[in-house]
Amino acid sequence: MRRRILQYAWLLAVAGWACFRIFAVDTWLSKYGVNTMIFAVVEIGSSIPYGIGSARCVTSLIDHRRTPAFWWGVMGVVGFIAPDLYMLAAGKSMPALTYAIIIGAFTILGSFSLVGLIRKYRQSRVL
Repeated sequence: MRRRILQYAWLLAVAGWACFRIFAVDTWLSKYGVNTMIFAVVEIGSSIPYGIGSARCVTSLIDHRRTPAFWWGVMGVVGFIAPDLYMLAAGKSMPALTYAIIIGAFTILGSFSLVGLIRKYRQSRVL
């Protein structure tokens, strides 16, 4: 029961982050050719697999189920990168700083996620 509550809380956090990103794209990137409606569809559509995949990856690691953890992780990674790839592909003549911010945010947030997964994996080996 606790896992399910934590998974739902994580999905709500991912949904909140998606709403923020949609607002940010509409505010700052729509003038560079990033279609807010298409981005919203990609963001919301990929948030579901990202949220579920990352949550199930962690629980699979805790349960010492490596193969399912790997596939849930793949699902999470695809969901994580899809909106950023759309932004990079759709953006036209964005300032170099904008590309740097998108790539930097992707790298930093992705690194935090990876470090968190590694910690969960190491903790699960001890349990």
